[in-house]
Amino acid sequence: MARQKGIIKLTGKIGDLSFYKSKDGYLAREKGGVDTKPVT
Repeated sequence: MARQKGIIKLTGKIGDLSFYKSKDGYLAREKGGVDTKPVT
């Protein structure tokens, strides 16, 4: 997870990145999770 330090404060999505505001300030995170395709 990344923390934004610049003047620009973003919320929303750009590609696989999500920008949001929390109690710790403005943060960014990358889309992740478990791959749903079975391994063969």
